[in-house]
Amino acid sequence: TCSNLMPTSAESLTITSSNEDRTSAVSSCISQLLNEKPDMDRDQAVAICTDMADKAMGTRQSESRQNS
Repeated sequence: TCSNLMPTSAESLTITSSNEDRTSAVSSCISQLLNEKPDMDRDQAVAICTDMADKAMGTRQSESRQNS
């Protein structure tokens, strides 16, 4: 996990954040992760940051509710 990393902008998103805020936060998060963990694969950083943004914005929960 990434518990030893500094908090990222993706984690500061909320359910009311705009798509532009999300895109900016995910991009910033990717740069931060790659800076802190130079050996990390870029695709892994993208997945981690996208997941953090989804969790922070409640995207995952709302998608699963719509599917049930």
